[in-house]
Amino acid sequence: MGIVVTGATRVDTDSLETYGEWDFDGAVTSPTFTAHPRTDPVTGEMFAFGYEAKGLASRDIAYYVMDAHSKVLHEVWFEAPYTSMIHDFVVTRDYAIFPVMPTTTDLDRLKAGGPHWQWDPSRGTCLGVMPRYGTADQIRWYRGPARWAYHFFNAHNEGTTIHIDGCVSEAQAAPFLYPDTLVYDAPKGVSRVTRWTADYAADEGNGFEEQVLQPEFTEFPVIDDRVETGRQRIGFAGARVLGDEHKGGNGIALLNSILRYDFDKQQATGQYVLPEHFTFQEPVFVPRDDDAPEGDGYLLVLANNWTTMLNDLLILDIAELAAGPVATLHLPLRLRSGIHGTWVPEHLVQAG
Repeated sequence: MGIVVTGATRVDTDSLETYGEWDFDGAVTSPTFTAHPRTDPVTGEMFAFGYEAKGLASRDIAYYVMDAHSKVLHEVWFEAPYTSMIHDFVVTRDYAIFPVMPTTTDLDRLKAGGPHWQWDPSRGTCLGVMPRYGTADQIRWYRGPARWAYHFFNAHNEGTTIHIDGCVSEAQAAPFLYPDTLVYDAPKGVSRVTRWTADYAADEGNGFEEQVLQPEFTEFPVIDDRVETGRQRIGFAGARVLGDEHKGGNGIALLNSILRYDFDKQQATGQYVLPEHFTFQEPVFVPRDDDAPEGDGYLLVLANNWTTMLNDLLILDIAELAAGPVATLHLPLRLRSGIHGTWVPEHLVQAG
């Protein structure tokens, strides 16, 4: 199944033929559906949400839990403090977390033909936390300074204490999302490996703690999916080597390396840097075998060659990450930046 922000799109797992938009047999009534559903490898459940769920600029969010066969088990509707672009969210063993950050919309602006989304740091950040199978009256909002994150590694909880790990910047990273009244601040738009910590036992309105774990510009974080919703030790992300003005454009095009990060040690423990004129898209993690320890395996990653304007598929052995690819597939074409992907083991495809 492929997911886009306007709805879910169903595909054939064998042929990859697109069947079209799918509403889970009528069970999902939100017209929007997240680009980043989460799964629990223990229960097989999938967690998803839609924002602007009652129309343009509405504050409504719809939250869904599906079983391994895509049957909707749980549905909750609630309102966010304000309407925000919510590209990603995270789920733990006990909680679901909805990051509302100040890239906002306004119905009057839309009616006047203005842009859908604009950065508005005056709003601050609100983390909505609710029990994983909770109800609308159980959501609590924890507030902090204006921040932006497109993507998160994962989250886990220890009792009521919740840790959320992502690639976070002090300001919106995309310059085209700034209103004329604000100046784009490129250094503040650099996202870094960051941990937010909130306590569900604390009263609503309390803040959350923030800890920047890694100084390098990082984006497109991934983990070993076998530990999702639990405590992850290892994460991977595209990164930019500090001080290296790598050729190939700006923004995400500056991701010229793959970083391995150890959350227990709170430090990078491996990195592969591409040759000049190459940049990365998002890596995909593949376990070495079914019983491999967490984070042991391979990374599949598309590399953009800015000289030939073609793509290579690199296979990196995580145990020897700095050594570079163990295999390279030179593609005879230029692929669009698909950015995201997921490795699905054959036994899960066969199980339907």
